[in-house]
Amino acid sequence: MENLFDTVAEILADVAECEVSEINLETNLPEDLGINSLMGLEIMVMLERKFKVKLKEEDLVKMTTPAQIIELLETQLELKDA
Repeated sequence: MENLFDTVAEILADVAECEVSEINLETNLPEDLGINSLMGLEIMVMLERKFKVKLKEEDLVKMTTPAQIIELLETQLELKDA
């Protein structure tokens, strides 16, 4: 499987219209990249399609850094494979 961080960073950069190099594990998405709730929904849909998982909208508020997104994805991928 591809490196989760690289994939997540590419999606975030696409939505935030920034360079992937501007994103690290602790980048604050709302403050550093200007990700708003509508953009967050777009990211969630892109993640669901890419990883073939179902994410809950209430989980969206927990995803303020790439590290948190990766943690959530790892949990969902483990559940999917179980």
